[in-house]
Amino acid sequence: MHPLMVSPNFGNLGAGTLSATNFALNNPADANDLLVFNTATGTLFFDADGSGAGAAVAIATLNVRTLGAGDILVLATGG
Repeated sequence: MHPLMVSPNFGNLGAGTLSATNFALNNPADANDLLVFNTATGTLFFDADGSGAGAAVAIATLNVRTLGAGDILVLATGG
């Protein structure tokens, strides 16, 4: 699979490979889990509060059912 690229605007993520602390499978575990991948549907969500308390927003639907933080590349901001 090619890396999935996302904007740093999703929670001010640092450029480069997404940190595992900012990623969760199926449900966010803590306030740092800004990107959540649903393994049943292949949908990647942005969860602004990282807690699941607020509504998460679907940002991509993929044709895979496995995804890890290492598969996501956060782009640097343009200068």
